[in-house]
Amino acid sequence: MQKFVRGESELLYNTQKREEIIADALKTFPGMTREMVEKQMDIVQNDELWVNDLYQVNLRVLSKTYHGSRVVWLSIKRRDKEPCHDWRDFQEIKNQLVGPEFEGVELYPAESRVVDTSNQYHLFVIADRNFRWPFGFREGFVTYTGSRHSKQRGKAEGG
Repeated sequence: MQKFVRGESELLYNTQKREEIIADALKTFPGMTREMVEKQMDIVQNDELWVNDLYQVNLRVLSKTYHGSRVVWLSIKRRDKEPCHDWRDFQEIKNQLVGPEFEGVELYPAESRVVDTSNQYHLFVIADRNFRWPFGFREGFVTYTGSRHSKQRGKAEGG
């Protein structure tokens, strides 16, 4: 995977694109008002935008904390808008944009809190390199060969 570089939201300068997005949102989500859509667009416009050859990631430091630490929200989507869910890619995104020794989670919420409007994925990273979730493995172990009883893909080039 290529390194991420800072991008810039086209919503800052392209009023036609902004109006297209507003019109599409109002059509897709009948319960939303123009004001609601514009407010959400203004919030997203303030995110850090990161892009590489495959992905676009919006990075936002949330105002709420978890155990006294800030939470970094990574909103990930493929640039071609297709679905994806490659754990290694998401791990590398987290490593590049927040750091390799920070822990994050992907939440599978209660059905009443589900937001599923596009092929977009969300990681929530605790901005404290000493924080560890109380679940998961205690130590790391990686193999790229698998075994007679398992299958594992090889190490990615450049990784």
